[in-house]
Amino acid sequence: GAICGGKPASWEFWIPWNEELITVSNSEGSARSGKRSVFYRVVGDVKNENGSKDKGAVTGKRHLVLVVPDKFRDHEYLTTLEALVTSDRRVVLYDPLGTGQSQPLSPEQKQEIEADEGKALAFAVEELGDMWVTLQKELKVDQVHVFGHGFGALVANQFAKNTPAAIASLIFATPPDSLGQPAAKQVLTAEDPTNLCIDKSAREGRESFIAGIISFVDVVDVVG
Repeated sequence: GAICGGKPASWEFWIPWNEELITVSNSEGSARSGKRSVFYRVVGDVKNENGSKDKGAVTGKRHLVLVVPDKFRDHEYLTTLEALVTSDRRVVLYDPLGTGQSQPLSPEQKQEIEADEGKALAFAVEELGDMWVTLQKELKVDQVHVFGHGFGALVANQFAKNTPAAIASLIFATPPDSLGQPAAKQVLTAEDPTNLCIDKSAREGRESFIAGIISFVDVVDVVG
């Protein structure tokens, strides 16, 4: 459907997309879930990321954007970010911690990580790390820009600490005070995306939000 349920933009008619399930194995702490399926959605075309050759050198290569939602929220409220495909890069969104179309956690697992922020973070980071192993192969990528909202900023930052070679940049939206030092050289603080879809008349705000992120990631990919 159209982003935020509004009238589709012209690019939304041709945008390729795919939805899959990834099997992960969470074993952090006592909140063990064994094998689980995590839903992810990819929008955009890999061909547009590869750049072009000029006298043997590849120019214009872009990295996709991986989106990490807030705690116990699925990807749906962040579909505004799918507009980043207009910058010739793919966007990957997923449903963490048993939300949305991912396999639910058991009531005991959910209760445990709801009660302990540290366990929730460890669980979410391990989940993303497991996903990354598969995403690298499936999407043929070695580096990504990671967007994290709220609790998702903590997950993104710890993921960057664990896998620094995978990080092109970090983009934080309303990160918690406990975030600490960003684990990347290239960092952008973006506005809160929560209400960008709730207010159907906020098209100008959505366009400004997307334009700011595109400007940042384009510069990072050029400087690389």
